[in-house]
Amino acid sequence: MIYLTLNSNNFKETKEFYCTTLSLFKAQSDTRLICLAGELILDLDGSCPCAEFGIHIGDKQITILKTLEKTGVVYSFEINIAGDFLELIDPSGNKVGIWAHGGSIK
Repeated sequence: MIYLTLNSNNFKETKEFYCTTLSLFKAQSDTRLICLAGELILDLDGSCPCAEFGIHIGDKQITILKTLEKTGVVYSFEINIAGDFLELIDPSGNKVGIWAHGGSIK
């Protein structure tokens, strides 16, 4: 398992972003999120600097682009020979990258 302490200005908003908007995490507690696509645990903390991290989801299909547009999340999305690359910033200012095999992010 990989543990990452992640800055959060608002724990409820951060949990909603990762668990509902991205749908890539489940909440284990008020301050701990478990990644559904790998061995990553996010521990939320309001006193650490913002982080930048990436998640490789492999062939896992996620339909997320319309949700990001609907909720106003600013993101960049690129498809190339190496796969799909999605970059965004969460509500607390953390930079998140999601990489998948081609055609997995829609």
